[in-house]
Amino acid sequence: MRGDFSFYRLLRRSCMPLLFIVGLVVACGHLAAAEPLLLRHVEPHLFDVAPKNEEGPYALKLWSNRIAAYMEFSDYKGLEGWCDDYTRDKTREKDGMWVISRMYAGFSNYFTGVSAPQDGWGQAYRQIAAWRAKYPNSMCAPVVEAIYWKRYAWQARGGGYADTVTAEGWKLFHARLQKGVEVLLANKQLAAKTPHWSFELLELTRGLGWSEQRRQAIFEQGVAHFPRYAPLYFEHAYADTPRWYGNWQLVEADAEAAVKATHATMGQAMYARIYWNLFSELDGNLNFALFDDTQADWVRMRSGFGDLMVRHPGSVWNLNAYAAFSCMAGDFTTYKKLRPRIRGDSYYQQAWPGNFSIDVCDQSAAHPNGSGSAQKGEVETM
Repeated sequence: MRGDFSFYRLLRRSCMPLLFIVGLVVACGHLAAAEPLLLRHVEPHLFDVAPKNEEGPYALKLWSNRIAAYMEFSDYKGLEGWCDDYTRDKTREKDGMWVISRMYAGFSNYFTGVSAPQDGWGQAYRQIAAWRAKYPNSMCAPVVEAIYWKRYAWQARGGGYADTVTAEGWKLFHARLQKGVEVLLANKQLAAKTPHWSFELLELTRGLGWSEQRRQAIFEQGVAHFPRYAPLYFEHAYADTPRWYGNWQLVEADAEAAVKATHATMGQAMYARIYWNLFSELDGNLNFALFDDTQADWVRMRSGFGDLMVRHPGSVWNLNAYAAFSCMAGDFTTYKKLRPRIRGDSYYQQAWPGNFSIDVCDQSAAHPNGSGSAQKGEVETM
């Protein structure tokens, strides 16, 4: 169900019009060789060509393009195919993340791009309604609708501090989040078959301020059915940060519990993934320093990255993140062992935070005592 067009039909029907319209200089069939643009009005089957480097932000951008194409061409059969296949197979990307999680993130990006004017949101809702009408037993469409209501809620609230939100903004925010919750609960029998049902319910109820006990019950139900679905652990830990309802002691306890639940198949990997995700969520705060402001233990993170590299040796995204966090931790012994493997196509720029770019880290590693960039002392490794 992922693509019923031959490669040559794909060339004729998709690539040539695309080249003519947007001037995209990409050899069709080698789409992954270039950074994907955010495209609109492109025939959806173009994106059935499997890219060779589908992981990390590259994969998210490609999925965003896929979702936009399938939604705008009303190809709900194709969306159902992606959903069914990747939920059933638990297919993973090169970095070990579930493909289905990236697909849902692509929907979130699609709805974020809708924004004002108001009819943009109306059009998106009509697309979802048409999908659900055509496939009333879909397990994915209700989850996608919940994502729609979540993004629509945040559009009303805005991204500023709580004291900058208007009374009307709060009213719309809560009403739309509640609508998302209602959609998920009304379709639980079908939609809970996908692991993202629990994730979206956790995100929505975090915004609504549900009690820790109620959200904990949702989390436990989710991981009972999908114990290796990383986004569930990410959201659980994020809700326990000081930004929301907790503190760093709770986050560390969450990370330890996640490792205990997944150790048999993932080793310490979930510990590294949780703090990596939290850094990504909170790095917008220029005063945030992972190893100073949290209880993150670099020795355990390093062990977790090591487990990730053993299980997913071809992941460029994981490799670059491992090196970047080694630099942040001031562990230049580890950094110097990883750095020779990062060159040419194995360099992934988005893995390196702006204040810890690969150039800065190279300089710090060459002069570790005088750089002043390390957050922790160097530790012997590997």
